[in-house]
Amino acid sequence: MTYKVKLVSQMNAGIFIVSLILLVVLSIVIFVPQGGFHGDGPPIFTFSISAISILFLWQKIVTGRSEWTIDEKRIQIVWTRNFLFWNNQDKVLNWSEIEEIRKGYDTHYHVLKIKLVSGNKLKYFHSIHTRRDEFEEMFRILCETFEAKRNQLEQRLS
Repeated sequence: MTYKVKLVSQMNAGIFIVSLILLVVLSIVIFVPQGGFHGDGPPIFTFSISAISILFLWQKIVTGRSEWTIDEKRIQIVWTRNFLFWNNQDKVLNWSEIEEIRKGYDTHYHVLKIKLVSGNKLKYFHSIHTRRDEFEEMFRILCETFEAKRNQLEQRLS
């Protein structure tokens, strides 16, 4: 099965938020008259355009798209849209390479953690606010398939 999953770059998110805060502070310093606010603030249209622009930029800078194909032999992760400034490589992981799969939680993210037999750890961040992708179903199938493969291996060793 192939699942379409939106992932988030925490580094890009941090840079985006810090840049946004600096932009707001700089805008206030430049555009607010020396006498302060006079009640004639920017119209709601300006705020609406700003909010829409921020959401659009968030999707372009922070969010990446991937396709996860899970079958009896392996997991294949293909990046259909990479994060801005990153070049994530597609990955193929055989079940025998994986030691552990689990989901952790960060403040705003699900963290898919894959520990490899080699000791390397892979982390994929998924926003808890993203509802229009197949992350939950993909994670469920990923864990079920991993457990089945681990049980098969244990039975062979017994």
